[in-house]
Amino acid sequence: MVTKESVNIKPTMEKGKTKDGKEYMKIRGTEEIANLLRERYIKMGKKVSNLYKDKYEDDTWFFYFE
Repeated sequence: MVTKESVNIKPTMEKGKTKDGKEYMKIRGTEEIANLLRERYIKMGKKVSNLYKDKYEDDTWFFYFE
């Protein structure tokens, strides 16, 4: 559920590649916002992985492009 507090957080997105060449999208923000952005990519016809929480940064999520 997107709350008023989560709407005030400005998410940032960073596209990158792992050292193995796998593309990913890193999103800094709430889990709800990260999932909405992931779903937007799915609606655009992109194949993406599940959403994962970053081990090293708080409030950071990522998914891989398949």
